[in-house]
Amino acid sequence: RSHVKLQHVAELPDDFRLSVNAENVSDPQYFEDFSQGSAGTSTAFLERTARVSYRDENWRVSGELQQFQTIDESLAPIDRPYAHVPRIVADGNFAWGAAEQLRYGFDSELVDFTRAVGVKGWRLDLLPTASLNFSAPGYFVRPGMAWRFTQYELADTTPGQDRSPSRALPTASFDTGLLFERETGAFGSRLLTLEPRILYVYTPYRPQDELPLFDTALPDLNLVELFRTNRYVGADRVGDADQVSVGATSRLLDAKDGTQFLAATLGQIYYFKTPRVLLPDELPETSGSSDMVAQLALTAYKHWSANLDVEWNPRTFEGERTEVSVQYHPAPEQLLNFTYRLQRDRLKQIEGSGAWPIGRQWNLYGRVVYSLLDQKALDRFAGFEYGACCWRVRLVGRRFLSTRTGQQDTGVYVQLELTGLASVGSAADALLTEAIPGYKPSQVTH
Repeated sequence: RSHVKLQHVAELPDDFRLSVNAENVSDPQYFEDFSQGSAGTSTAFLERTARVSYRDENWRVSGELQQFQTIDESLAPIDRPYAHVPRIVADGNFAWGAAEQLRYGFDSELVDFTRAVGVKGWRLDLLPTASLNFSAPGYFVRPGMAWRFTQYELADTTPGQDRSPSRALPTASFDTGLLFERETGAFGSRLLTLEPRILYVYTPYRPQDELPLFDTALPDLNLVELFRTNRYVGADRVGDADQVSVGATSRLLDAKDGTQFLAATLGQIYYFKTPRVLLPDELPETSGSSDMVAQLALTAYKHWSANLDVEWNPRTFEGERTEVSVQYHPAPEQLLNFTYRLQRDRLKQIEGSGAWPIGRQWNLYGRVVYSLLDQKALDRFAGFEYGACCWRVRLVGRRFLSTRTGQQDTGVYVQLELTGLASVGSAADALLTEAIPGYKPSQVTH
């Protein structure tokens, strides 16, 4: 049985680059038998990609071959990802004017989607864009226009389905924001900002139910998605829109060097017309606004850091998604984390992890992931490290999910490290780095 992974990047002449990222296992049960926890058992696919790319100030061109090895055989063939053989991308971005007020360019993509079952074929996607950029300290104004054309040449279609469908439609946008700031704190040592932003988007409705769905999905709503002109990821659907996104951010900064202590953001989308384009499993919008999204970030305040991300439904007064994380990091090897995650009707977890030195040569580690819905621990481990002048030994014991059906297994990982030579045994420090946010292995010194 085997697990082979190849990662390679070669810088070629004239700004060309070759990158290879390929992985293969001998059988679908490999990760369940040999993985170090839920990261392996949650692996549904392994990617194999080879890409040649070119990039300069104005152009980005690439050609790639991509396919996947399916690990989760419980997935129906119709739900497995398409291979891209090939995928060719050419993008150009240009500016005109002394201050580059006019920006124009295009994105283009040609892909051959193949799979054992279902419709397959070629997709050509063209997206020329143009926008004006008027900005100065305190404000920006960016009106823009785009036009999208997508053409398909399909095979293995259902009876009566068009084998060469196409779609063309424009998008207009107007993006503007302000920046207010004032000094605060003792002797003006802090800077407080207020940064409101508004994005208006208009895209006319075009019926798209007859177009295939090769790689398009609806992402979770967050602050990035709040200010995108298309609510879908992928070229198979372009959402109709007559809407305005409104958001505001406030930051507390160090007035001398700009270090951020606190940032808070709140935003929402308001619909002037109810969107009509939908994915097959997407629920239609029933109100005139989206969920509200909020983010709060506290950075390195007396060794404390905290983040809060919330998606809140104002119609039901319930949180759709929530994540709260708190970290205490008083020294490089002293670290404590706490996280709470919620996705309504799907996930409700708490997680605690940490690393802490005991004396000059001993370090302790631990982590627990507990499901409040299932009322059981999904992943937990504890371990220690002893380090001398020329060597270090780590021992970690772990109880974790080993199969997709919920079965658990126990693993013990030992690592011996000799200064200047090599390490022997399982990569316990790699497990710790992945499982404990912010953890970095200490360096053995003579």
